[in-house]
Amino acid sequence: AGYWSSKHRGDRLEVHEILRNKKVQQAGIGTGNRVKGNPSIALSPKNHDAVHLQENALRRALGLGPNDMLKNGKLEIRLMSQAIYNSLVRTGKISIDQLRIARRMSEKWAKSKGCY
Repeated sequence: AGYWSSKHRGDRLEVHEILRNKKVQQAGIGTGNRVKGNPSIALSPKNHDAVHLQENALRRALGLGPNDMLKNGKLEIRLMSQAIYNSLVRTGKISIDQLRIARRMSEKWAKSKGCY
């Protein structure tokens, strides 16, 4: 079910895109908090925070601020996949297969929108 589906009300999970909406919107695709169709994963607030901590650490290591985007969607997907791997796969919260599926879906969507 989609993120805005009534099936998700009250599930206490947060949505996390593999390709951040900021990058998608920089490419001229969509507006607002969510870009329709952009693949995402559902995370507990604690796990969502852990991913963002890793994402920010990876951006800092590249000399970027938390909202500074890389030059293309492909690099953004790689960075976010690494953040998810570091924070969730290594700790056993999700499997490598779950991450691969999410990454592949995001890559396919980004290619279809011309923002890969």
